[in-house]
Amino acid sequence: MIEVSTQANPQFRARFEQAVHRDRSAADIEAMARGVKTGGDGLELAAALFRAGFMAPEALARTYDAAALGWQGEAVGGPEIDIADHGEARVPDAVWDPFWALVNASGSGGGGALDVTARTADLGRHLSEAFSARLGVAYYAYPNVRETAAKGLPPQFDLESLAICPEGSLGHAFYRQIVDNGFDLEVLDRDVLALSSLAAPHDFINTRMLQSHDLIHLLAGYELTALHEVGISAFQLAQCGHGYSAMFLAVVATGAAASDNPGALPFVLETVLGAWTHGRRSASLIPLDWQAVWDQPIATIRQNLGMSAFNSPFPADIIEQLAKAA
Repeated sequence: MIEVSTQANPQFRARFEQAVHRDRSAADIEAMARGVKTGGDGLELAAALFRAGFMAPEALARTYDAAALGWQGEAVGGPEIDIADHGEARVPDAVWDPFWALVNASGSGGGGALDVTARTADLGRHLSEAFSARLGVAYYAYPNVRETAAKGLPPQFDLESLAICPEGSLGHAFYRQIVDNGFDLEVLDRDVLALSSLAAPHDFINTRMLQSHDLIHLLAGYELTALHEVGISAFQLAQCGHGYSAMFLAVVATGAAASDNPGALPFVLETVLGAWTHGRRSASLIPLDWQAVWDQPIATIRQNLGMSAFNSPFPADIIEQLAKAA
């Protein structure tokens, strides 16, 4: 994770927990992002990202679009995502202790990637059924989600089919990525997680994101590094409003805002908002039939989709380099 020497102090925590209850306009969020870029306090902006990720998922697109506009000085563009306000938003008290424990652990380098993944996902069990319903409604506003989810859960991949893909193809690159790194074909086992038992469209979104995650790394140009795991989360969030990605990014942003390093949050936002913009401007990968393009080169698939690789603002392995030098 990102090394930001985080230990959120009681004063920061108290201010933050109050700030998440403020419903900010797009203009407010844009101004806050500009303020952080010029050296201002990032607590309010991090609180807005928390609110969108843990309380009001219908606000995700407009929150990140506004933050990106303030940060980059130009509109994100991409398909319109217009979701009605669902009224008052609350966060259960049970969320806070595990949230701050994860913020502190991830900011200080504690826990590996799978541990952070599991602990972030576990935060979701503290959220209310009302939040889950709001998130489900929000998912349908993103491009291609409703019609693709209606077709049912995507079929599982199999390693044997990938093993015979020609060298230079997406399928071959995916096969090597899985085998060489000892990865699971879908990051985590969908059956063990009982994803098919979730309410629609949560069942589809969570299955699709786990299944596509490592393929998006390859196709969208996100490397297997700590910084690019943050970036790909923003890309996924932009594509479908993915609830886990929203929570993960809120953890990362809050840790950076609480850090004693004033450059931590700008460092995070440069990647997060760049990757969000990349995801919003790229073709929707939600309906892509991955098996149908196994044999094609990655460059050909990108060309056919009209998308480009992520233009990383920093060396992909900068966090690993800094950790090695420390």
